[in-house]
Amino acid sequence: MVSPSDKEYASTKLIMKGEAKMEIDFMPLADYIDRKYNVNTLNIIYNVIDSNTRPRLNIIFEKFEEAEKFKKKFGFDEVKQREIATQFKMTLINQGLAIKKSIWNYFSPHNSDKYKTENIWIIFSAFEPIAKMKWSSFSFTYKK
Repeated sequence: MVSPSDKEYASTKLIMKGEAKMEIDFMPLADYIDRKYNVNTLNIIYNVIDSNTRPRLNIIFEKFEEAEKFKKKFGFDEVKQREIATQFKMTLINQGLAIKKSIWNYFSPHNSDKYKTENIWIIFSAFEPIAKMKWSSFSFTYKK
């Protein structure tokens, strides 16, 4: 989420206004993150990047300070990214949206995984700074 024109911003704004809800599949993960890190997860966006080969989760918080809890000096906290990736996979398995990998699964074909979880990239962003940027740019262009 970089600008007010991003689809992530638009969908999160609808959630903030009470006109939409976070994807139900991601609510258990959001609850886990909120409890563990004392944050307010507004939205989780799943997509696949790199020529449709790498899954990505964008965890969107309300405040900048909340997103900062998941960063290090240079980039995101890899330990927290791995932990959330593992938790994401577990919440999908618990909901029946992914199959727990075992030796027995390799002998039976299945395509029931709704979401890719291998090599997933977890990123963190905040809604508030983008919303403020939108309003501050509006005030600069508005003239009486």
